[in-house]
Amino acid sequence: LLIPESYPLHTYLQCVKNLQLVVELFWNTQELIDYEGSIDWFCYDEKCRYQYGENKSVLFNEDDSESIRWDQTGQKSTLLWHYWLNRGVEQFLSSEMANSQIGSEEYQDANLTAVTKAMRSCLQLEALYGIGNTVAVTEDTDIPLFELMLTNELHSAMFAKEYVSPLHNRIVAGTPLLVALKDLMMHGFVDGENRLPFTWSDLKAKTSRIKDWYLSEQTSDSREAKAQAAISFWSQNLKSVSDELKNSNRKPIAKLHEKPFLQLGNFFLQLPWLMFDSNHFNAAVNNLRRLNNRRPELKTETQQAEEHLADSMRKLGFHVVVGYQPAKTVEDDVGEIDLICHQGGTVLMLEVKTGYVRSSSAEIWLHKNTTLRKASWQLQRKSAKFPTMLLNDESLKQQLGISGADYQLHCWIVDTCIEFDGQLIGGYRVVSRETLEVVMRDEMHMLCSLERMQPVRNTLYPDGFSAQKFVDVIESEAVWTKCGLAV
Repeated sequence: LLIPESYPLHTYLQCVKNLQLVVELFWNTQELIDYEGSIDWFCYDEKCRYQYGENKSVLFNEDDSESIRWDQTGQKSTLLWHYWLNRGVEQFLSSEMANSQIGSEEYQDANLTAVTKAMRSCLQLEALYGIGNTVAVTEDTDIPLFELMLTNELHSAMFAKEYVSPLHNRIVAGTPLLVALKDLMMHGFVDGENRLPFTWSDLKAKTSRIKDWYLSEQTSDSREAKAQAAISFWSQNLKSVSDELKNSNRKPIAKLHEKPFLQLGNFFLQLPWLMFDSNHFNAAVNNLRRLNNRRPELKTETQQAEEHLADSMRKLGFHVVVGYQPAKTVEDDVGEIDLICHQGGTVLMLEVKTGYVRSSSAEIWLHKNTTLRKASWQLQRKSAKFPTMLLNDESLKQQLGISGADYQLHCWIVDTCIEFDGQLIGGYRVVSRETLEVVMRDEMHMLCSLERMQPVRNTLYPDGFSAQKFVDVIESEAVWTKCGLAV
């Protein structure tokens, strides 16, 4: 279709027919997605109602409270995206790479952005999920987390510069889409590059092309091994996916942005238009937490996430006990308490949940009504036993620095997901782990784009920090009200 003059008429007409079939496939797929979305809307939105009119059922929301909450969640996510990017910029500026040439001069700006985004993702993965400096790809192969994230960020930078930006400029200039695509493709041929709407290469060619990205390795062979490990992590075999789709008890299937290298036989395909703007942090989380939720490292990572939170609370002056196991009795076993923190008569009991990034109303509803409701039930039992724990365990009292019974207990569910931040579930407050990070570090000024960041910090504690003020900031949702979000 892009170069019809190069083919016989019957071949061109067959291409047109094939494209029409693809368009029809996409149209029917969209219809299916919309239909499933209507079912999910009715099943999982408590405000959804229906009425019968004009020979069909009409779905509607009885009020706009859920839509408003959903919009606020999106705004929070955007502000938090900027927050972590600003922290990534800070880390980059303090690193040795800030004074180094990264790749060719032509790609310097794009590569700087890619490196910063990779650093940002590493900060998030460590703080929120306890992911260490390396990720095990197979039993015998691991790869530095930074280089794993940099693989996708550099691909995105390349696709944005070589595909998306040139095409966008042509279309803005008034060039029709098919003509612009043809123009982009032909310029690629002149330069000896593939600028077709999708790319492909075999494993050897792909690893040879990207192996120099893995600077931590000294030899060409070791860099090539890291490149293959990264490709393996981000790849999905389309034959295996096809088999799984036919299996009624199938494993979770990766979405395209979660595993953007599509293996077809000996070739790996990529979709530049999808990958250039993907959220690779979300993709990494879901690879590690949704698609590979039986990894042997998972328990250790969860413990590291709790320890990271505990260290942050200690820096604020709290006495912290992690993983406290109350004495078991024949009648009762309330289970382990993730974190107990105390300062100045204020006690926090935290139930920490590290999940994956949910993308559908069904997943979000199930998270609320299984994981979070169970967490609230656990907090109810544990908080009721807390006075007895202090009475029977002198060591716990000493570790927490509690001398008497004059304290105020606050119980929170700390969740890596953002959807229920600030809500009460089963009578207990859900606090986003990211919101907690901003409050603990007193970095509300970083919840904006880099260009809008003010040089003077707008502190959450103008009269000085205290445990009670910390609690007030969380429970009043001061971070978001100061950002202009009605809560």
